[in-house]
Amino acid sequence: MSSRSAPNVGGNRFLAALSRTERALAQGAAEPVELPAGATLFVPGDEVRHVIFPAAGLVSLLVDIPGENGVEVGLVGREGVVGLHALLGDAVASVRAVVQVRGHGHRVEATPLARWARNSHNLHSVLMRCACAALLQASCAAACNAAHPLEQRTARWLLSVADRVGSGFPITQEFLATMLGTHRPTLNRVLVGLRQAGLIRSMRGHIAVADRARLEAASCPCYWMARKEQERLFPGSFGKA
Repeated sequence: MSSRSAPNVGGNRFLAALSRTERALAQGAAEPVELPAGATLFVPGDEVRHVIFPAAGLVSLLVDIPGENGVEVGLVGREGVVGLHALLGDAVASVRAVVQVRGHGHRVEATPLARWARNSHNLHSVLMRCACAALLQASCAAACNAAHPLEQRTARWLLSVADRVGSGFPITQEFLATMLGTHRPTLNRVLVGLRQAGLIRSMRGHIAVADRARLEAASCPCYWMARKEQERLFPGSFGKA
């Protein structure tokens, strides 16, 4: 972690939604942080003392099921905050946060930020909007996992990641299979089908969206439900599709 002071906290949509005074407070309290791929930021039971505002990269939130692989219930990129629950009154983590795509951002101590939120109508409003977006994302993920076939869920996931980090990104089939709650051979068949149809390009450890319009058509409605709600709550989160 860098030790330079007064970092520029730009690049994160949560921070961009704050007032000038609030951003100045955040800037004074923020520390730059690197987010290396594969790093575990916290696990269930950890006390979350700092929240992280990614400016680049991607963090997956996973529910660990005994005897099974973890299942992804949320994605956080530059549109959100990692450790949101610590700002909502519960500092103990209930999910595992893993850096999926390397990046960087800033971290702020959770306790003083939560205190500021209690005393600032705007900061409290931004925090509640972020909580609403996270709740909808988790709800959509749960409904999607129960109701839609793997082909649609894979398309939804690829689009959701592309929104946050760009059309191409590093990802292994093992990790993606875990995110989608399936086995690698089953996922491989789906990815081969998408590649042969020209919707994606893939090589070892990397996937790129090749035909976004057709990949959107192959996805389930859950993708647009979560995206539109995020854009409603935080306009400009993802830019143009």
